[in-house]
Amino acid sequence: MRKHAIFLASATLLAAISLPAQTILPGPGKYVTTVTIRVYVSGKFSHYRGEMYLIDPVSLKAQALTLPSLANKVGLNSITGISPVTGYVTTIDGRSTAVPKSGGDLYRYIIAGTKVTLLKLNTKPFTGGNLAQVAQLGANLYVCTQDSSNKNGYLWSVPVSGGAPKLLVDFGKLTGYMGLTNALVAFKGKIYVATWPYGNPTACQIWEYNPATKKAAKVLDLPTGLYSKYVYPVHMTVDTKKNQLVVIGLFRDIAYVDPATKKVTLYNAGNLRRSTNKPFYYQMLNSGVYNPDTGDIGLGTRTGWSDLFTGSHGALDLVPGVGTGTKPFYNSVTGITYFPTGGHCVTYGDGGLGSPATATYRFWPVNVNLGLPFAGGKFGFHLHGATGGAPAILLVGASKTTWSGLPLPFDLGPLGAPGNFIRCSGEAFVTYVASGSGPGKGQANFLVPSIPAAAKGYSLYSQWLILDKGANTLGIVMSNAREALVR
Repeated sequence: MRKHAIFLASATLLAAISLPAQTILPGPGKYVTTVTIRVYVSGKFSHYRGEMYLIDPVSLKAQALTLPSLANKVGLNSITGISPVTGYVTTIDGRSTAVPKSGGDLYRYIIAGTKVTLLKLNTKPFTGGNLAQVAQLGANLYVCTQDSSNKNGYLWSVPVSGGAPKLLVDFGKLTGYMGLTNALVAFKGKIYVATWPYGNPTACQIWEYNPATKKAAKVLDLPTGLYSKYVYPVHMTVDTKKNQLVVIGLFRDIAYVDPATKKVTLYNAGNLRRSTNKPFYYQMLNSGVYNPDTGDIGLGTRTGWSDLFTGSHGALDLVPGVGTGTKPFYNSVTGITYFPTGGHCVTYGDGGLGSPATATYRFWPVNVNLGLPFAGGKFGFHLHGATGGAPAILLVGASKTTWSGLPLPFDLGPLGAPGNFIRCSGEAFVTYVASGSGPGKGQANFLVPSIPAAAKGYSLYSQWLILDKGANTLGIVMSNAREALVR
């Protein structure tokens, strides 16, 4: 308890201090995104423009990076990082008579400070359009395009050092193939591709390509989405702890896929439609990446926001300003990547539903970590999606199994708060009134500018308790919980 007392005492004194705004610089523990901006001239669509941003999980702010002039003429369509400052991006054509149209190109990026250098890798054009996700496997990079009529699709490889694209698979010629190729990821020595439901097929699909045998085969048909008939895959990532593929869907479906057992588990990172008790997509998604430091999935929307999926629920509209388009839907966050720190602040346990925002939908209050718990570093917890103006209490304790003899988790359902559990002890707590106005808009921040060295080696458990009389009979809503190991 002594280390918890030191941590909380320091936090209580320091959390209210206003830290000066600082330039966000690249490094482990930050997200990097690509954005395609729709540019309009005199009210008419002109062309795409590419942008890149650093997302800081401590300040929850986006920092624009400076790109070469090339990005003024093409959109950036995906990103895959291989270090905090290097990786690969793909481009998408400008689709304008004023800009030469092409199928897109593959580049290596290098970030120095806030400036980005792009080095073209494909020495010849790709056939088809919409150069989508890129993955590295061994000495090769793998990407997909659709064919010249914007359907079906091709799988290509390009040497990491650069070279001419090599056609590996023409999916349109494979028996049983449906849709067009869209999302791609490397996993266990193979390349996995998810299809978009072009032409009203019976299902979206996942295919695998084995570089050793040079063969492609269908893995499975994806089930019906939780919001729509289709999952509408826009991106893929890998949950390295569950050892599963994760398919990011347009309408916020999150599909965990085990290729070996062919088991698919569906979640939704949206809010809940009150009338049907089913997901409501709110903001459409376009990208996602697994974060091994937290177990969360960082998300990019089609409206210039960076969101978070915490394992069963989404923190919606978390980081604003990801794109300079003049209207929200002119900013599509087409790619997101993350380089881990080795830190540990993982989410566990679901939270409950807050008051209805309108007669249409409800939100889940979410416990989001601010940074990662390293001695001497900034760290804290952010309440997101609560009811604005509601009293909120951050519980921080030493255990997730017991609290003063009370076994945890403790179910508040029998007391009138179904779906709510106390999941951590609360030997220490901090009280707040959530900022914002109305259901789903309430927020609160608890930030320690420097974790005391004496807290190193200790595990801390946290959860938000919100007094929300409109949510249930008891008038209490509990967020998801988090386990933080100070290193």
